[in-house]
Amino acid sequence: MERFADSVWKITADLPDYLGEQACADWKKRHDELVESGLPEDLASVAAGTSYLYSSLGIIEAREATGMPLKTVANLYYDLGDKLDLNWFANAIAALVPASHWQALARESFREDLDWQQRALTTGVLRLAAKPGDVSGAVDNWMARHSTMISRWKSMLTELKGVREPEYAMFSVALRELLDLAQSTMHEHHDSDLTQTS
Repeated sequence: MERFADSVWKITADLPDYLGEQACADWKKRHDELVESGLPEDLASVAAGTSYLYSSLGIIEAREATGMPLKTVANLYYDLGDKLDLNWFANAIAALVPASHWQALARESFREDLDWQQRALTTGVLRLAAKPGDVSGAVDNWMARHSTMISRWKSMLTELKGVREPEYAMFSVALRELLDLAQSTMHEHHDSDLTQTS
């Protein structure tokens, strides 16, 4: 509780400032709907953002790992979510209806894997930037260097989006692709460190 409380509250209090472009647009649409339905403004602000607050734990861990400002980390976390369509993927996982106990366990595992991979991607890209002002350039360079893996990931998502009732195996394979991208991103920083010290 002590480790996360202050930062979670900061994100909650000014959520639109922390979200990426698409996430912010989705938040505003939900917020306006709640206000129109009669919910007080401050309550609507929090209620519209509850689905994003779970992510704040991963954002705080990425901040601890990199030493970057919380807002920089959060903006990148949600920006990568937009660029890689991870929000859609998370919602697709949530929409799975388990037919057995094992499928229920698999769905939970998918969600945990996705959270880890988005946090790893965020941490890896942040480590490619020397300071907060370098993050945008680091993202562009990262996307260019990993364009083949990113294209494979996006083509898998396109296939998933075209299936009315996707199989659990499709999510498992897609997450493996995302894991490869996350691990490659983390190793990229490690390799650059070795080059600088040798």
